[in-house]
Amino acid sequence: MRAMVLAAISQSTTAAIIVKQIGQEKAASLIRDETGKVVDRYGPEWAENLASSYQAALTPQELQAAKQAFLNRDRAAIMPLMMKVGPIMQAKTEPLLKKAATEALAAAFEQVGKGAAK
Repeated sequence: MRAMVLAAISQSTTAAIIVKQIGQEKAASLIRDETGKVVDRYGPEWAENLASSYQAALTPQELQAAKQAFLNRDRAAIMPLMMKVGPIMQAKTEPLLKKAATEALAAAFEQVGKGAAK
């Protein structure tokens, strides 16, 4: 989740404004901190969406295969299963991703506005 929130934030105009106001290093640190907070807040919901996406997309046999593949860190076995799960997960989590990224950016921008991030 963290990587996806950071990716969404990095493409935003607000992030560019934050960088311009306080510099790349401080902006990156501030955005990482605020992203951590939203990941803590929404991580359980994200995990639930992921689990339900696997259950919706895969047969019981495929779920067992996915479990084994994850335990064995077998990327070759995981990838075809993830291709089935991905569209469902995206549909379930897109609103959550937008919400988390927006909240992290708003909190970071507020810190910049207060001068706390300088």
